[in-house]
Amino acid sequence: MDMLVRSLKQQGFQPVPAVEAVEGEPLWVAQEMTDAQARKIGAELGSTFVIYGSLSKIGEQISFDVRLVDVDQRRPTVPIYVTQVGLENLASAVSDLSREASIRILRRKKIRQILVRGNQRVETEAIKLRVKTKGGDLFDQAKLREDLTEIYKMGYFKEVRIEAEDTPQGQDVVFVVEEKPTINEVSIRGSKSITEDDIRAAMTTRQYGILQRSVLKGDEEKIRALYRDKGYYNAEVTYEIKPVEGDRVDVSFRIKENNKLYVRRITFTGNQHFSDDDLKDIVMTSERGSFFWLTESGILKRDKLEVDSDMIAAFYLNHGFMDIRVGSPEITYDEEGIYINFPINEGGRFRVGKVEVTGKDVEPDVRLLNSIKLSKKKYFHREVLARDLERLTDYYTSQGYAFAEVEPNIARDRTKQVVDVNYQVKKGELVDFGRIEISGNAKTRDKVIRRQLKVVEGERYSKAKLERSVGNLRRLDYFEDIEMDTRKGKAADRMNVDIKLKEKATRFISAGAGFSTADNFFFQAQIAERNLFGRGQDLAFQAQVGSQSNRF
Repeated sequence: MDMLVRSLKQQGFQPVPAVEAVEGEPLWVAQEMTDAQARKIGAELGSTFVIYGSLSKIGEQISFDVRLVDVDQRRPTVPIYVTQVGLENLASAVSDLSREASIRILRRKKIRQILVRGNQRVETEAIKLRVKTKGGDLFDQAKLREDLTEIYKMGYFKEVRIEAEDTPQGQDVVFVVEEKPTINEVSIRGSKSITEDDIRAAMTTRQYGILQRSVLKGDEEKIRALYRDKGYYNAEVTYEIKPVEGDRVDVSFRIKENNKLYVRRITFTGNQHFSDDDLKDIVMTSERGSFFWLTESGILKRDKLEVDSDMIAAFYLNHGFMDIRVGSPEITYDEEGIYINFPINEGGRFRVGKVEVTGKDVEPDVRLLNSIKLSKKKYFHREVLARDLERLTDYYTSQGYAFAEVEPNIARDRTKQVVDVNYQVKKGELVDFGRIEISGNAKTRDKVIRRQLKVVEGERYSKAKLERSVGNLRRLDYFEDIEMDTRKGKAADRMNVDIKLKEKATRFISAGAGFSTADNFFFQAQIAERNLFGRGQDLAFQAQVGSQSNRF
């Protein structure tokens, strides 16, 4: 009953569950009821209509057999019969029952089917996918208006309207569409500096496609972007639509390139510690030079500008300016050229104060402390900090601490503009090498590979030895690709090594012919194998056969 009450509420009703007794029995177990009893109960509850009946299950089929009674007897009683298969579809059956009751109570019309008319090129099913209203639903004008809007959004139609046709089984809702014309031909005129093929590749508009003005506007901007990348910032792009017979149109894109513009001046605002010339040496974008026609200097590429801003920020971070902010480049241009300005907020400049290495059971030796470069810098330097972290991590991972981590704790004193850095080391547990497994060597024997390795199973873990092992294998020049991965072994203090190889050809064959005063005409051939039978041995054979002598 609760499920039916919820479903009726969704239809806009205010259902009142009947919980009073009929002759001492609750309504939901009463064996029989008449329409008169139903009207009496409905009147007592202040209801307009009463629904009563039964829910049956025979095999897998479930069915509602109910009657809809008008308490005031203004309408005849209506029987409603709903079936579904399987208890999992009980909710669907309840929904069907409430919808049928709504149709009869409110006299709302039921939609028999959704139809589409007027479409010649756009598939009917593609249009119906945008329509939420389905056959069997009640006629809902608000919902149908939303469906009409969704069809408009497809961009393929000049007009969409809704028509309704009455049938004995309900209403047929018809979406009548008028398609936009198709494109007969797409032409491009006025392009000199960019090939027509490159322009067409950037465009969305295609021959035989449906005309969409929003797409044409987008293609205008795409063409302008192509010309901007080539330095034609004043290029003008327009399109023209010309109707032809058969509901088709010709589309013509007209381009007026105008003069090519180059970067005439690059400026910086807010830079107090470094000159414009210093910063110009950092950025990729450059002003037009004397050999611009050869080097393409002065060409503005917007993607490079983003990189330039990052490079300026990195430069400042490497010179102590920890609060550096570089704004978006400001671009202006006139008939003479392009002007770029980088707004900069330098912030304070921080000197390096105390630099320490700390951690549980960490006692760095003098040599390690001397290898830390940040302490030797006058001002904070981000790249040096990163290299110190890498150097410290490599040191401990080469001492058997495979899971060693080093994190910088940076403390800034804004008043004194001093920064203290504490490299906090988490060594973890000591680890030994576990199994060393080699794969991908179809030809080269394992022993040839293992004798190049600086690591041994059961030995203390060392990242440095792993890297030297990879270097040794590369110098053999037997392999196209080498991957050395580590993974935890079965024991917590074991680290397995997987060496994955991809072999390359090691055999060399050459042949040639020539002429000399000693041998006149001669023929020579050579065959060499650098990895004979996969043993890592070299073998070469060379022969020269001439008119006067032979050499082997």
